[in-house]
Amino acid sequence: MSRCAPADADGLQAAQAFRTRHGHLNVPSEHVTSDGLALGQWIGRQRSLYAVDALPADRIAALTSMGLSWPHPPESFEYHLAQITACAARHGTLALGKNAHGGDRRLAAWLETMRCRADTGQLAPARIASLNAVDPFWNPPWSLRWQYTYAQIRRRLTTSTWRCTYHRHDSRDSAWDSWLDRQITHSHLLDPQQKHLLAALAHACPDAHPHSMLLTRPTSLRERAFNRGLRAARQYHQRHGHLDMPKDHTEEILGDQVHLGAWLIRRRRDSAQMTPRQQAGLKALGFETMPVFLPPAQPLRDAAA
Repeated sequence: MSRCAPADADGLQAAQAFRTRHGHLNVPSEHVTSDGLALGQWIGRQRSLYAVDALPADRIAALTSMGLSWPHPPESFEYHLAQITACAARHGTLALGKNAHGGDRRLAAWLETMRCRADTGQLAPARIASLNAVDPFWNPPWSLRWQYTYAQIRRRLTTSTWRCTYHRHDSRDSAWDSWLDRQITHSHLLDPQQKHLLAALAHACPDAHPHSMLLTRPTSLRERAFNRGLRAARQYHQRHGHLDMPKDHTEEILGDQVHLGAWLIRRRRDSAQMTPRQQAGLKALGFETMPVFLPPAQPLRDAAA
């Protein structure tokens, strides 16, 4: 059945027919007439226009004469939309799952209903667009928990001095402090849009984690080569807890052989070629570089002294 919003003349006619049939104009938010007009959506739109003084006077008069109550009813889509807009401002996201607290539980349940309708093609495009305008990731193809955690960590990183640290055993806990480590380690399993969100976080807060550069796309061959070596060093360190290895050691990263032992030797010798963030990334793994400038030699003492 078509669910296109009726033109205003058709909407008024359908509203009058509904009132004649039911004796009131309390049209359910999702009501569609027998001929496919989305009357519930149209009524909601008139109320929204009225609230911002954008509804023509003749339409106000016509609908008022039919007994329309102008505030959005508590069960309407528009009423919930206003509620979740305020909720998104509080949480930074609409990815509220079943574990929402307090007054957010009702909104979380309503959002879950909207997700089910969207996933089965039962939610009108205009409704989806309205929800997307509040939060483009209100119905992500990945878990709500991932999206909620991402939003909370990004907000904390960009509004405070808190930063994530490197965790060798990132898979053994679920703490926020090790969440970015898990994303870096398993980035090859993420959806492209998840990778895009993480790259945006890394650009907004470059020092979010010692290895934030692994969340972004390298802009030069030198950066790409460093990131490749750093990822291999992370993998080795996560297994062994150190970077002491033979100089001919190689590490496999997603089928790519990295000559990690030789790479680390070059990094230790040519530390001046690394940026401060790159040096910090290796230091988080316990890797110490040689000083750029060697201390001056001590003068020889006078043999007669």
